[in-house]
Amino acid sequence: TETSGEFQLLKIHNCKNFNKTKVIVNFYRSPSNNAQKFLKLIETVLRGLDRHSRKHISFFGDANIDLIKYNTDTYSQELISTLENYGFVQTVSKPTRVTDHSATLIDHVYTNNISNIISCNIITLDISDHLAISTNLSLGPPSNANFRRQSNTKNENNSELRIFNEANHAVFKQLIEDETWQLDYLDNADDKYNELYRKYMEHYNKAYPLKNNITRRKHERANPKPTNKPRLESACDR
Repeated sequence: TETSGEFQLLKIHNCKNFNKTKVIVNFYRSPSNNAQKFLKLIETVLRGLDRHSRKHISFFGDANIDLIKYNTDTYSQELISTLENYGFVQTVSKPTRVTDHSATLIDHVYTNNISNIISCNIITLDISDHLAISTNLSLGPPSNANFRRQSNTKNENNSELRIFNEANHAVFKQLIEDETWQLDYLDNADDKYNELYRKYMEHYNKAYPLKNNITRRKHERANPKPTNKPRLESACDR
């Protein structure tokens, strides 16, 4: 029986004694397997994980779908669109398989909470015809707001945050649609992807700018009721 792809799920519990759970999904699609069936399968997996959307979930794997051809390849576009619909972003920005005549980005890393990805780097190793991807995940507690579900994404230890709401989503969508994404003037694959990443991040930062985080008082609630005064909030917390 022909298979569309292979998936393995790993759940890590009690990360650093914070009683938090990380979900890691590993996937692989052989070049000979049907790409459209693989896309349907990955959406089935995403639907199954939807009830865990408040957890930090990461997808790692070889899809054999070249994201460098995103502008012309419908499979690349559908893969990114499907994962974005479930709140995932792709973090690998350079080719992961390089030969004398080609450079392709077919090994992907997706996350539903970018703030919990410490780093994602390409490493040259001679044990495979693919380059290795080194991804460092934060095993501590996730940021208070999930990338997909909440309005704000912030870190209590930092003084800045980004606002994710429908208005900002509309701005970002318009910026992406208006961008020409012309890269023909560049010959090198690395230069093209670096320029693509620069343009993307320029629009991302414009639509979701970093704003100063207002530090709450010690006993002040995160979402106080408008009628509550500070002394009543302190009394409720006692």
